[in-house]
Amino acid sequence: MIFVLLFSALVIGYWLAKYPIHLKRRPQRSPSSAYLERYYESMHLLLAEQPDAAIDAFMATLDVNAETLEAHMALGVMFNKRGEIDRAIRVHQNILAHPHLSTRQILQARLALAEDYLLAGLFDRAEVLYTELSQCCEVPVAQQALIKLVDVYQQEGEWQQAINTLTVLCEHSQALQVPTNNCQQSYLGQGYDTSCRITQWRQWQVYFYCEWAQVCLLEGHEQQAQAVLAKASVIEGDITRVQILQSQLASMGNNPKQALALLQQIVLTSSLYHAVVLPLWLEAFYCIEPEGNPNRHLADIYQQQPSALLLPATAKAIAQQSGESQAITFLVSALARWEILATVHEALALLPTTAYAQITLPSILAIIEKRLAQAQGYECRVCGYQGHEHHWQCPSCKSWGAVVAKL
Repeated sequence: MIFVLLFSALVIGYWLAKYPIHLKRRPQRSPSSAYLERYYESMHLLLAEQPDAAIDAFMATLDVNAETLEAHMALGVMFNKRGEIDRAIRVHQNILAHPHLSTRQILQARLALAEDYLLAGLFDRAEVLYTELSQCCEVPVAQQALIKLVDVYQQEGEWQQAINTLTVLCEHSQALQVPTNNCQQSYLGQGYDTSCRITQWRQWQVYFYCEWAQVCLLEGHEQQAQAVLAKASVIEGDITRVQILQSQLASMGNNPKQALALLQQIVLTSSLYHAVVLPLWLEAFYCIEPEGNPNRHLADIYQQQPSALLLPATAKAIAQQSGESQAITFLVSALARWEILATVHEALALLPTTAYAQITLPSILAIIEKRLAQAQGYECRVCGYQGHEHHWQCPSCKSWGAVVAKL
């Protein structure tokens, strides 16, 4: 309400500046006084808590033209920020109902209206508008519409269409690399250095293929899932999720060795996904060796990709080869590098080495494993979102592949 009042004051100031009223003489009735009468009427409606009627009066008072367009657009932005999407739609539809606007102003209003539809969940309407705008001759507008189309298809779960739209963006990257000036920033809201985003778009395609493959698996179409993942695997970039899904397909096809090999490749490449992959690795290992001991293999992984999650298995492997005291000595030095285990390290460091033989490894590992379980969490590297579950797409900023374990 305060923002609306402030906005109203700005409009009043605009009209008083354009059509000043002289207090020393009674003003004759003129077009400007008629405008003011309608404006006062809208203020009365607003103060009487009749916002819908007030909006109608505002829009009737302040005709849409080149000089007032910015005020109308600001009103639409205000309603969007307040979550009053239906009112924002009315404002932008009113703008488009006026024929005397330039092509750029029309594009500006159509982009705003499409955004309204997207925020309101009217995906069909948003898709139609963005599709039309993606074919216009204004390159920055076309790019913005294509990017928004990707957003629409994501929310609808139309992964193939999202992939195709990203392909168009990448193929036309040279044409879309236009200098960003203040005018473009004012009505599109951002710059358009496409070269820095092509890599991101390619990575999005990988995740869209994975989402598509996941749907295929849920519907029992394993061959189609395999074909989709094959397309994803040839795109340059992080294909961790592709390999995880391929290992899942291998397990479903009674090929645990292939599943284990794929998962082994992941854990040896990066420790960022150990929290997600290690449980799958153990499952595949026990499918091959139901009575086997994975500790030695996990210790080998630790040597190449250290992870706090691998400390218990590594300590157990050392104990089997050299005794518990050597395993405890290893833990004392290894715990120092993991902040979440600092308190455990400090407690052990206070003990003399001669005391290691008097404490049991299982008791220490129980403390470490409990602390790891308590501290287990995930964080988005883009926006800082934190949670206790892993997401391939950040629930907060919607970035793909940015959520990793905090260990």
